[in-house]
Amino acid sequence: MNFIRVIIARRYEIHQTPGSLYVFDHDRAIANVKTLELPWLNNIRRESCIPPGTYDCERFDHPRMGQC
Repeated sequence: MNFIRVIIARRYEIHQTPGSLYVFDHDRAIANVKTLELPWLNNIRRESCIPPGTYDCERFDHPRMGQC
């Protein structure tokens, strides 16, 4: 499996959760993008941003989208 590391740095605000998403392949940064999520509302489905934590990501080849 080809795992990568993703770090999301966020600022929790009343109406939104802006942040930055960094993608690393081993120790090399391969992407840095801005993010915008819903505000933190105690993890209410479809109303709250993704909870903070550690998540596993796996790179794969999609038939239409290519490398994801």
